[in-house]
Amino acid sequence: MFNLNLNQFLLFFLIIFFISCRSKKINIKNDKIISIENAILKITKNDDLVVDSDSDGVVNKFDLEKNTPTGNTVDESGRSLDLDNDGVPDYLDDDPFSTFSSFVDYNGRELDDDRDGIPNNIDLELNTKNGTCVNSGGQSINCKDAFFPQIYFMPNSSQVEDFNFDRLQVISSVLRKNINYKVRILGFFDFEGSESYNIDLDLKRAEAVANVLSNIFGIDLNRMVIDINLKKEKNSHNLLRRVEFELF
Repeated sequence: MFNLNLNQFLLFFLIIFFISCRSKKINIKNDKIISIENAILKITKNDDLVVDSDSDGVVNKFDLEKNTPTGNTVDESGRSLDLDNDGVPDYLDDDPFSTFSSFVDYNGRELDDDRDGIPNNIDLELNTKNGTCVNSGGQSINCKDAFFPQIYFMPNSSQVEDFNFDRLQVISSVLRKNINYKVRILGFFDFEGSESYNIDLDLKRAEAVANVLSNIFGIDLNRMVIDINLKKEKNSHNLLRRVEFELF
């Protein structure tokens, strides 16, 4: 009888032990499930930290422009780049190199009624005749000291973009009205990369401008001299990608 009771006791003890272990396992599993669910809820609650609605590379939490068009370049805050700070983002801007602080139209082009290359809001002489040489304030002066708009280029490119044509119109008008003058077309040196590459690129840019003035605006190539500027400047890279003009 004693042996039977002992066996029964051992069997009862094993059953209790087994049930106890199963209960702990279930609780552990449940704890893990609950923990995962909490993590999912937490991520969902703070999805602005991981979601990038406009796919511009800046998550919603830090994106100040959450509806940027697909493929548009943005800054670290998710705002569309505006290279010339004229209030028109680059992807909508017909002229991404408008004069600093100039008034522009909805397309980002400078407002210049007398077409002398000086925007209306900084032009001190708003009714100069076509082809008149002016200073940086838009006032009529001797052509030898004239101020001319600059031609800008995209990185690693010598193509004269359409946004430069209004500026070239100013140059051609002055040259047609002042036939005794020639023009020096000066490419500015970008000091990044190899010197030989940049010198060659600046020459190509100056030549490209000369060809546009000749082929589109009808200026004789014999009135143009191609040159480059090798003087180092403290300036932004965007402004170094340019061509300037000097009459002589």
